[in-house]
Amino acid sequence: MNENDLAEIFRQADQIFHAEFLEREQLQRSLMPARGQEENFLEDIRQAIVRVSELVGSVEKATADIASARGACEAARQYDWIAGIDGYASAAEDRQQEVSTILGAYQLLEASYELGMAADALHAEANSTFEYNSRPEHVGNVDAMERQREALVVVRERAVGLIEHAWKLVEIPRNELLPYWFADYLNGKKSDLDDQFGIIEAYVEALNEELARR
Repeated sequence: MNENDLAEIFRQADQIFHAEFLEREQLQRSLMPARGQEENFLEDIRQAIVRVSELVGSVEKATADIASARGACEAARQYDWIAGIDGYASAAEDRQQEVSTILGAYQLLEASYELGMAADALHAEANSTFEYNSRPEHVGNVDAMERQREALVVVRERAVGLIEHAWKLVEIPRNELLPYWFADYLNGKKSDLDDQFGIIEAYVEALNEELARR
């Protein structure tokens, strides 16, 4: 191990550490997307997951290179360099935890926005079904009411599945690197799903009662 080799290992480690810092800053400064921009935001999150996953591998390699350099210095009795190597080794260990936390935060953002878009689609489908039943030609029509009940039962089951998924996401311990608005977003989507389920359930019950009288 010569001084140039060690300097190159440190230079590469510095680049990786800086990349981790930039990813952390970008994550924490993320803004909630405006309405209609959720798909673009979700795509940005997925790209970030790819980048951070690669960064995880880079940090692991840097950690291995630093450990190898320390072993070489010990073998060559280059003790003057070991203190500096140990400093980088400690920093690399910290970065391993940081990039893992960043990756977990992005994965939770991805899952939550996928949930949010599914909830929006469910809301639109339920509204379409409600609108179908309100047409004059369908009011009081038994066949139309039965079709709508069947459609709403399917939508209701989807709502149940989404609510269960939302609970799982809500119960995940909060990641300290998530943007400040994330908790409000996730809790809001869960609340919307609860409300939507209540409306669907009431509508299905009303249809059951109406059909039972016919």
